Amino acid sequence: MERSNKAAVYCLAAKSSTSAKLLYTRADDSFQISIRQPVLAAPPIVLPETAIQNTSAKLYAASIKEHRLLHQLINNSQQQLRAIAPDLMNFSAQLGNNY
Repeated sequence: MERSNKAAVYCLAAKSSTSAKLLYTRADDSFQISIRQPVLAAPPIVLPETAIQNTSAKLYAASIKEHRLLHQLINNSQQQLRAIAPDLMNFSAQLGNNY
């Protein structure tokens, strides 16, 4: 593989996961990256414990709910402002006429 192409692939792998880096370092040098099957089968898949996965899933669900609630609060506030805006404008106009 040309040095510049390999460097470009390495840059991409450096920004990727540990498994991608491992595959890159074990790839055969040629114009096109070639990875042997035993190398593809070798990278370990690391999963956190089930309790941590469940906690992460619950945190994600809570963040989605929080996001939805914040948008509802913003929308409610905008509706309230739209509802009282005409009264505020009339009150402001009445104050202007009195002075």
